[in-house]
Amino acid sequence: MLPMFLMILSLLSQAPTAAKHKGADTALATRIDRLFHITFSTDDEKEQAVAGSAIREIYAKHGIPTVADVGDEPVYQFVVLLASDNLPIGFRARLLPKIKEAEARRELPPDAATFYEARLRLAKAKQLARTRAPTNPHLRDEIERLVKIDQALRQQKGFNIEKMTETDRRNAAPLQTILDKYGIPTYPMVGPQAAFDFVIMIQHQSPHFRELGQETTLWRGIGMRGRRRVARSPDR
Repeated sequence: MLPMFLMILSLLSQAPTAAKHKGADTALATRIDRLFHITFSTDDEKEQAVAGSAIREIYAKHGIPTVADVGDEPVYQFVVLLASDNLPIGFRARLLPKIKEAEARRELPPDAATFYEARLRLAKAKQLARTRAPTNPHLRDEIERLVKIDQALRQQKGFNIEKMTETDRRNAAPLQTILDKYGIPTYPMVGPQAAFDFVIMIQHQSPHFRELGQETTLWRGIGMRGRRRVARSPDR
């Protein structure tokens, strides 16, 4: 969950901020901010379920809050929340036209609908991949073997930075071999979990690996079109 949180924080920091607006409903803005951090910084299933219910409650009461309602950043946060896996994919799909209409009325940031649509396509790609066996189960198993090594030290309390660096160094060669042979493994190729795990391991490598978005994109790698750099994130 942490890498996704950091990726989205990066998107929020890059959102247009020429004329920041705080919005009239500060209580709602604060609530959205709290839900945002719960959704993307915890793996607790009960907290996630409560957050999902709260997101739908806000939508039922307020619709899609506008910049005038809650300000620039909370409005973007709420769009991100509506795109999250806390909500049923059918519900998210029904919201897309409404988000596009709100953006056309300039009630949302100018790239909110683009982001939301990309996240929806990603969710659909993941859902489809989960219904099918991966086309390369051997590669999936190899990725999962490597990620167990990658995570073994990181999940310990007070992990040893030198040992972690050495582990990353040992994983570099097999990761490079996979990249040379397959590029970024896709959802259809290895399944959603292994595709995600591969990208996480890339984040633990040198700048050469982390800049792969220039040539091989995360979105294309998971079965989507479009160009976006593989996000930089600290250790998970």
